[in-house]
Amino acid sequence: MTKKIALIALFLCALFASFASAAPLPAKGKGHVYDGGGMFPSGQLQALEQAAAAGSPYAYYIVTLESLGASEPDAYAEALYDAWKLRADDVLILLAKQERRVQLYFVNPPLQRKLDALPDDYAGSGYAGRPAIDRFVGGTFIPLAKEGDYAGGVLKLIAAAQLLPEPAEETSPGTAPNAGGPPSAGEPAALPAASPGSDAAPGQPGAPDSDAPPREPETPANRTGLAAALLAGAAAAAAAVWLVLYLLRRSRHARLVCEADAIAVELFRAQELLRPLVGLYSGPATDATLTPVAGALDARAASAQELLRTLGASRPRFFTGGGRRAMDAADSAADHLRAEAGELCKQAEHLVELDRRNGREVSETQRELSSLAAMADELASANGMTLARIKQEIAENAAQAEVIRKRQVTDLIDAGELLKPHRATAALHASLLERLPAFLAQRAQLPDDIAQARTRIEGELRAERLELTEFDPFARLEEASSRLAPFADAIAAGDLREAAVQSEAMTDAIEGARQMVRDRVALRNGLAADLETLERFAGSFSFGEPMYREELGKLQSQFDEAVWGFMPDAFRTAMDAFRELEAGLAPLREAFGTQRYAAARPQADRLLALSERAAEAAESCLKARERALARTEALIAKLEDERQAYESAASQAAAHRLPEAGDGADGAIQAELRDADRLLTPPDIRPDAAEQRLHRLSSRVAAYAQDVQRRIQEKQAAERRMRELGSRYASVHARTRHRSLPGHFDAACQARINEADRMFALGMYVGAIEQMNEAERQLQRMQSAYEDILREEQRQEEERRRHEEFHRQSSAHHGGHHGGGHHGGSSGGDSFDKPRGSSGGDNW
Repeated sequence: MTKKIALIALFLCALFASFASAAPLPAKGKGHVYDGGGMFPSGQLQALEQAAAAGSPYAYYIVTLESLGASEPDAYAEALYDAWKLRADDVLILLAKQERRVQLYFVNPPLQRKLDALPDDYAGSGYAGRPAIDRFVGGTFIPLAKEGDYAGGVLKLIAAAQLLPEPAEETSPGTAPNAGGPPSAGEPAALPAASPGSDAAPGQPGAPDSDAPPREPETPANRTGLAAALLAGAAAAAAAVWLVLYLLRRSRHARLVCEADAIAVELFRAQELLRPLVGLYSGPATDATLTPVAGALDARAASAQELLRTLGASRPRFFTGGGRRAMDAADSAADHLRAEAGELCKQAEHLVELDRRNGREVSETQRELSSLAAMADELASANGMTLARIKQEIAENAAQAEVIRKRQVTDLIDAGELLKPHRATAALHASLLERLPAFLAQRAQLPDDIAQARTRIEGELRAERLELTEFDPFARLEEASSRLAPFADAIAAGDLREAAVQSEAMTDAIEGARQMVRDRVALRNGLAADLETLERFAGSFSFGEPMYREELGKLQSQFDEAVWGFMPDAFRTAMDAFRELEAGLAPLREAFGTQRYAAARPQADRLLALSERAAEAAESCLKARERALARTEALIAKLEDERQAYESAASQAAAHRLPEAGDGADGAIQAELRDADRLLTPPDIRPDAAEQRLHRLSSRVAAYAQDVQRRIQEKQAAERRMRELGSRYASVHARTRHRSLPGHFDAACQARINEADRMFALGMYVGAIEQMNEAERQLQRMQSAYEDILREEQRQEEERRRHEEFHRQSSAHHGGHHGGGHHGGSSGGDSFDKPRGSSGGDNW
């Protein structure tokens, strides 16, 4: 019994393993090439796609996979062929990279016959006696595939398939092809022919009905056997399900054991990393960082061991079910423990790296400070100086760094972070020591630089004829001179920080003195240019009261006050600004002449603004008439456009003989035109009012033109509908006038037509069309009534003929009743399956 259960378990395991490891079927794309295995170079994909999709005489689908898994090549190829719903003219070429396998599959007996006709030595003696597809693949694809040219092999295979010759027909009279021999692979075997005169039963070709064996009657014994078979099948199914559940429990238990063991190993490694640090360090920093992590690692390691013991004591048994809750609890504990272990391991690695980094940081800092002290001693000796101040600072910085080093030996601190300010101080000291030669040179050179700057500034002042008004560059030079002694004292005392401050201050003072002269020259030149501009404007400003009166009179003679009403204020603005400008020119000239350039700059800016104001106000007065005339011309042109648009629409209405609209649009538009003409005619032109009137006129003209077009279309539609209705009425009336129709359709239709004529004459075209539509409905009722009469007459005629035929047959038929034999019908059929495909291939 145990052996049978083991065999069943092995069978089910193999079955499930094959399902689990079977390669999935790729989805069919738009193209003919699916390179899932990455076996084709990108440069050859287009050539493969063109060759595969040519479709003459076959279309090819090329699929590459990384691996087939546990799938058989022919079964996988057939499943893919069916999943992609390929047709008889399609050939599937499957390449498996890991298995080094090529497989062809198709459902095409003519293609199989072509391959069967290939000679036995088509691919060489090594393929002699093998199936036709194998020989074909071995002679085309395999040689190039062995060289790694898979794309070339596929192209060669496709080209060879296109050139396959038709097989020779070896038949004799009365014999079908392939008679006497086995059918080709992929071609169904021929059914034996039925004997003459025999009837084939459905599903049994060639067997007469009389020879079919009778069906065995169902007995109680048969029913008992069937029940036993069903019970046995149910028991086997239950055992299989139980076995599957047991295997799943075993698999889950094994996975949890592996995970718990891996967690325990990971925690042990973290403990080993921290063990040297725990025995080495103690202190506040250690208590805050290292000690909690080490304790947490110990606790989690104990939890992992406890989980392993729990899993070892709860192994799944085959004949005992349950345990799901315990397994779920163990799974949850493993997940929680895995997350905590990962975080603790990261913290342990960080602490170990911190210990290593501390050693590097302390060593590098000590090396930098030692090098810095040596550099200070060397510079002091070389220049005959003590450099006491900076040496003291270097020593103090080194002492503070030493405190951190000693603390780092016993406590796990972040030495790198604590040493950052000390390393920055050391970098500053190094920079100051490197600048010491420059300080010494500057101490010797600065008096000469100050003297040279003084001489140069004096020369520039004479050349530019500048006086020391509002500025004094020599004061900055004096400031530089006053810093020479403190600079020298700082160097002598070794206070290089103070020396750097004094050096930068002296350099800025000398450069500032030189820049003051350049700025003064630029200020003077700018003022000179602005003063020239103002004097030129004052001399050329000719706008005055006579010119203003002349322009104002021209505007008043043609335009309304709304056009020229702004001019008095603009004239006063221009004249006030110009008078203020003239009054300010004299003080500006005086300030410029006495070189009070800083005081003159705001005055010049104010006068420039006044000149712009005066020019704008004067221009607005002088250009007012020109702008008003241009605007008037534009309005007149727009008025003429609207007049032409109205006259064009009115001409179309007259041409189509449209009655005048009842809303009075024509009169309103003509009144608007007259008002616009009046507003644009001297001596009282009012452009603003004319523009508003034209805007309203434009809307009315556009609406009038649209109304005219709409009415023209409605009239044309009504005329066309009237002609159609007249023709329709004449036709229906001609057919029905000799019949007596129920109702008063004709009178009602004629009344609707008369009403439509009346509305058409009044210009109510839409209403006329509605009346004609109602008249059309009356005509349809007339036509329906007429057709009902015709159908009734036809029915009565057919009834009369049936009665006459019945009486004729009754009088002529007095003989005996003659019967005929009953002949049974023939029935037959057959069942069919999916055509069997052709499959074959080889390994390269």
